[in-house]
Amino acid sequence: MGAGLLAAALLAPSVAAAAVRAPGAFEVRASNGFEVTVLGAPGRNGRPGGVLVSVSHPGEKVLYATSATVGPESIETDLGGLGRIDVHYVPDGGVSGEASSCAKGEVRFDSGFYEGTIELHGEEGYTSLDATRARGTAQPFLSLLCSSGSGSEGFGGHSPGALLDARRRLAGGRVELEARINSPIRLSRFAATIFETRGRLHVERSVEAVGRAAAFRYDVPAGRATLAPPSPFAGVGRYKRGDATPARLRGTLTVDFPGRSGVRLAGPDTRAGLRRFVDNPSHPFRPAASVSPWPSTKP
Repeated sequence: MGAGLLAAALLAPSVAAAAVRAPGAFEVRASNGFEVTVLGAPGRNGRPGGVLVSVSHPGEKVLYATSATVGPESIETDLGGLGRIDVHYVPDGGVSGEASSCAKGEVRFDSGFYEGTIELHGEEGYTSLDATRARGTAQPFLSLLCSSGSGSEGFGGHSPGALLDARRRLAGGRVELEARINSPIRLSRFAATIFETRGRLHVERSVEAVGRAAAFRYDVPAGRATLAPPSPFAGVGRYKRGDATPARLRGTLTVDFPGRSGVRLAGPDTRAGLRRFVDNPSHPFRPAASVSPWPSTKP
């Protein structure tokens, strides 16, 4: 199970409590501008407890998910060579109330700090954290109540834009790429994610970048596209739809994830697809008569 799915399955039920002593999460700043958020969920229904460590920076994010010993006021887990978290909650005598931006009511808890060992050393030195104290907060749990993303998407018809997605299997995981653009003269947007499993540790790394229109050249009817996205991507990817074989993304395209650089995105083993696409399909263009009007792809 990937880190994102594990977060939803394991941590989301924890937001149900309306009044608790400890919030179950904390946030702390790490090196190189990264913010670290730690969420702990106690075991239930025979399942072990778990912890989700989110390490984020604008345009970059890494999620680490693994099993943990989580009590009403403590979180303990061993991240192997990445570090360790072993903290207990110390109230400061006040009461905090935090609310979700998309749900009624609030969670109230004793305000205070998680104290103990908070250690994280990112792969390839992308960030480092050694702390002994972090203020508790329920906001990371409350954010799980809100759906991510906005707007809607449309495919097919006479959409002026394009969407190219590609995926390649790796040892212990997979890497995925999505390139999208609303028209040949609009900005191009690129997102890549890599999923890794190392024993009981699940890792999900993601990056995003915005480029000029020239970074994504495409001809959907002809089944051709060329990608040359900006950093943290490098190289060029070339797509061509085959008649008798699965379409591939070939070329020299790579990406640097936090903690894992130089990941190859293009090659003979990278399956890919290209289709018409647009964000916010209320734009004034008409779909082909044979295509249903813009079914949403959002969950």
